[in-house]
This record gives sequence, structure tokens and C-alpha cells, in this order.
Amino acid sequence: MSNMESNMLGMKTFMDTVKQEVQQVSEDVDGIKFVVSEVEDNCNLIRQENHKLKNDIVDIQARAMRDNLVFVGINEFQNETTDKTEATLREFLVNDLKMSQEDAGVIKFDRVHRTGSLNKKPRPIIAKFSDYKQREKVRFMAPNLKGTNFYINVQYPPEIIAERKKLYPIFKKKRDEGQTVRMVYNKLYINNVLYKPKGIVES
Repeated sequence: MSNMESNMLGMKTFMDTVKQEVQQVSEDVDGIKFVVSEVEDNCNLIRQENHKLKNDIVDIQARAMRDNLVFVGINEFQNETTDKTEATLREFLVNDLKMSQEDAGVIKFDRVHRTGSLNKKPRPIIAKFSDYKQREKVRFMAPNLKGTNFYINVQYPPEIIAERKKLYPIFKKKRDEGQTVRMVYNKLYINNVLYKPKGIVES
């Protein structure tokens, strides 16, 4: 009996020890879960901040490009200097865009340069206008290039260009249906209402 009582006491002590260890493990697990939850919250916060920072950078880039137009298809000369590029652009405005010599002559550029790979010519010309109104005057004459291999585009950051490409099929479809459509940066407006793709909620 004495041995049995001793064994029972030993078993109880062992079980108490096991319970304590299990309780400690449970508390440790809860602590780990809490830490993991905090890490996940911090990661989500960092993702949101990074997303906002990226959007802010794209917005700054877009604003910096506000006065820029991209001219595609204009002939490029061997060892072309920036002065020659600007002179070529002015000739294009008169000869192909059908702008008067006087109007083309008074346009002021902050900078005119080629962009893109040297292996693919002619490279597009990027022109930064000193006056936004002059930029718009040139842009609104773009229909004069219909039927040619020349194009005039507003310059946007790559991120906005990618978003505009996704929206263009809807833009074209709604326009062909006779609805009023316009695209402002990476936003599409249909009958003056902002288009929101299904399943996408703006933050």
C-alpha cells in the first residue's frame, strides 16, 4: 500500500508538472501568435505606405511631364545634336502638322531630345514646352496627322501608360456606342462619370 501511495503521489506530481509545462507552452504559443499578429499588422502598414509612396512618386513624375509631348516617326539624322533635333521638330510642325511658320517660330521649348534605344531609329522626340497653352495648341492639331506615320502623344510615367492601355478597350467601346468618353491620366470618364471596374474598390 505504501508503495502504491508513493507511486500515486509520484504520478500526481508528474501530471502536475506536465500540466504546468502544457500551460507554459500554451502561453508561449499565445505570445507567438500576438507577435505574429503585430508583425502582420506592421507589414500591412508598410505595404500601404509603400503603395502611397509609389503613387506619390508617379504623381510627381506625371506633374513633371505635364508640359511634354512625344513625337513619333520624325526622321532622325546621323550624329544628330539637340539643336538639330529641335530644328527638325520645328520643320515637322510646319510641313507635316500644318502649323503656320509664324506660330511654329514663336513656340518656346525648355528642352527637345530623342529618347529610346539607339538601335531602333527614328527614336521618338520628347519636347518640353515652356508654355502649356502652346503645348495644347500643338496637341490639338494632331488630327492633321491622320493617314500618316506620325503620332503625337502626351508623355506619362510607365505606370500610368500601363493603366491607360487597360482602360482603352472600354474607352473605344463606349465611344463607338456614341457615349461621351474622356481619359484623364489613368482615369476614364463615361458621360462625365468616373468608370470603376467591377470588383475594384478605390482606397
